[in-house]
Amino acid sequence: MNAGTDVKKDAPGYEKKLRLVMAAGFIFIAALAFSGKWIIIYFYGSNYIVSYYCLLALLSGTFAFCIPKAVSSIFIIEGSPQVNTLIAFGVLVINTALNFLLIPAYGILGASAATTVSYIAAFA
Repeated sequence: MNAGTDVKKDAPGYEKKLRLVMAAGFIFIAALAFSGKWIIIYFYGSNYIVSYYCLLALLSGTFAFCIPKAVSSIFIIEGSPQVNTLIAFGVLVINTALNFLLIPAYGILGASAATTVSYIAAFA
């Protein structure tokens, strides 16, 4: 029996799981986006409020990254784990290059932007 055939047969199940992951991710990310400012102020004080903007940037990338993480198991089941490796390597290259470009100019905001862009690239 071919593993690829099982994946195609179970596609509705994977679609349901993907929708569930996206919905749960959206709820968690929205809750953190709305409460993150107060959490940061409570634990670290108002001096660290700039980290809230980094958090917002990272949350948008994290939402985009939910899909590749959920779909990665399908590549493994189909017998193509190298696809996950190629995606991870591409994210590494993009993230490293953007960190070298953005961190000197923008500091922590540049680092969060670089990570967000690389997460979105994993989705593409």
